[in-house]
Amino acid sequence: MKKLTLLTILLSLNSSLVSASGYSGNINLSLGTKEISSPDWSGDESLNSLGIIANFKEDSWPVNIAIDAFVSFSEDLSEDNYEVSTSEYHLGLRKNWDITPFNISPYLGGGLAIAFGSLDEEIDGKKKNDIDRSIGAWFGVGANYKLMDRVSIGADIRYSDAEYKLHNKNFDANGISSAISIGYVW
Repeated sequence: MKKLTLLTILLSLNSSLVSASGYSGNINLSLGTKEISSPDWSGDESLNSLGIIANFKEDSWPVNIAIDAFVSFSEDLSEDNYEVSTSEYHLGLRKNWDITPFNISPYLGGGLAIAFGSLDEEIDGKKKNDIDRSIGAWFGVGANYKLMDRVSIGADIRYSDAEYKLHNKNFDANGISSAISIGYVW
């Protein structure tokens, strides 16, 4: 429920901010994968990912404020009877460079990662769930290509780190996410 609430808030940014003169930014829906670098996850190191990548700035600011949210999940129970999901909220700064003749805007950014991990484990035929949270960092690069005046497509690659304790086991969730996106530019 918290994930849906955050996505709703991000998608319904205050219209006065979006339309205010002197402000610019974009909001993108992303689809991709998260590759966890640790073998702790027993076959679930590759997760599907859905996210929102958003940033805004006042015209005089040198960098954008980045507010991103991602949900990553395994498709089903792995051979070890685990089902994994993570949600991450990335807050930070993002520098965009507009290359106007080519309608492309490469960027790089980084900041604070607030992450939640969930593990459903099947024990004696019953599914048991455990949830933990972690605070870490993220760093990402990408680019958006402006298709039309207000529509862009893009690609994003980022690294984030998190560590969880689930069902009394330690899990390292450091990894690289890659995604494609479509978005609205203002």
